[in-house]
Amino acid sequence: MNKILPGQMWHINNFAKKSLFRYLIQQHTPTPYQFLATAGVNAYLQTSNHANQALNQSLRQGYNRLAEVKEITCPALVLAGQGDRHITANASYQTARQIHQSEWYCYPDTAHLFPWEIPDVVLSDIDRWLGKYTDVFSNLPNHDKP
Repeated sequence: MNKILPGQMWHINNFAKKSLFRYLIQQHTPTPYQFLATAGVNAYLQTSNHANQALNQSLRQGYNRLAEVKEITCPALVLAGQGDRHITANASYQTARQIHQSEWYCYPDTAHLFPWEIPDVVLSDIDRWLGKYTDVFSNLPNHDKP
């Protein structure tokens, strides 16, 4: 229903909040549902069986590369949604702590799809962070500049 009429509050209140979306979104406004309708559903449907199998195998085996994260030497921005049940805020924080040049932001009242819940805030924070590293990016060849 959201694909046909994206972001309709009646659909959100009567269906979406009772579906899987309740774990992916905390701010049940039209904005994240419009993103879901235009990009999310297609991405989900186009995920290959091989990708799903690889993810499930990694989860079963307890995949954890936190020890190797400290090898990252470039600046990193680690973002998290406070209510994310898939990649918890604490897991993101622990990752950020292992990276020498990292900044960590945790957005309140958001979940896994926080960039779709608060896109303007996230883009502003990314732009501000990138602005700190203009000297790094100015030394890249033209085809690699953000």
